Amino acid sequence: ALPRPMAWLVPALAAVLFVLPLALGTPLLDPDEGLHAAIAQEMVERGDWVTPRLLGEAFLDKPVLFFWALAASIAAFPDSEFAVKLPGLLFGALGALATALLAARLFGRRAGWLGFLTYATLLLPMALAQGAVHDVALVPWTTLAMLGLWDAAGTRTWRAACGFGALAGLWLGLAVLTKALTGVALVGLPFFLWALIARRLTPRLVAAGVISLLVAALVASPWYWAMASANPGYLHYYFVERHLLGYATTTQLHEQRAWWYYLPILAGGALPWLPYVGPTLSRVWRAREPGLLLAWIWLGVDLVFLSLAGSKLLTYLLPAFPAVAVLAAAAWDSALREDASSGNRRPAWRAANARRTVRSRVRAPVPPRAA
Repeated sequence: ALPRPMAWLVPALAAVLFVLPLALGTPLLDPDEGLHAAIAQEMVERGDWVTPRLLGEAFLDKPVLFFWALAASIAAFPDSEFAVKLPGLLFGALGALATALLAARLFGRRAGWLGFLTYATLLLPMALAQGAVHDVALVPWTTLAMLGLWDAAGTRTWRAACGFGALAGLWLGLAVLTKALTGVALVGLPFFLWALIARRLTPRLVAAGVISLLVAALVASPWYWAMASANPGYLHYYFVERHLLGYATTTQLHEQRAWWYYLPILAGGALPWLPYVGPTLSRVWRAREPGLLLAWIWLGVDLVFLSLAGSKLLTYLLPAFPAVAVLAAAAWDSALREDASSGNRRPAWRAANARRTVRSRVRAPVPPRAA
């Protein structure tokens, strides 16, 4: 379904971006990679898979899922940078695959392949996949949760809606184990607003949303209760002091940053595909395409939500980048369809064709000449 010169790019880019870095032997980057590697190494050495520790002291500032992935990799490939780099690259590849699945569901199979290409080559996601950071692991779960809720909104039976809601809850539960309630907010807020605007907020969808939250709680709560039992006061410290106050106040790390902090990060991190996003906005209002509306609301709500937080960090914006990739993929897919329908023989995957907008071909009648 892709133009032939592009068809080989998916496996080639996947190999270059997610496999080749493992063979380069790149040293660990400070501070995050070294810190996370030390915590995971201690988890393996102690055999304690409940409490992450650093130099023997409980590390309470991050949930456990990414540490589990790191520890499993270190146990399989001990004493190597390869083991520390592997989980981030795998989660980066999963993020690209999840974006491809969402784009395919919204706009068709070809858009799915294009979604993989666009997300995998966005500057910020491509860079952060090379490092051991928790936000890279959050992207696949939030994107798949958005896909599950989208499917729940599109079904016409209660059984299917509840099933898709439960599937979305599984991904949200993994998101809670990765970055607590952040993923729930970054998915739930834009999807709820989209359902209101698109008039899709039916009793079935509400039930699916409730089920998703219940399933997420069932998936994530065993570790949180085990952590609280091993470390009394953990739930108050993490959810109130670190999580709630970290968002509402400037008393935590990464505070005192301007409200526009994320704007240049989005502008630079979404290159080279950001210029292709703009033309899709006109299609939202002209054609009222629900998929485009969801992607735009997703990007806008996450940007506003994170900008209002008292604590800001470059990596926090990463879960919003699949929306950029989906919009860029939709623009390319639209350009390819237009060229196919018009018989244009030029390669439609060129930037000039992908950027163009639909123009009316109707011309005003020419007045007759005077006799």
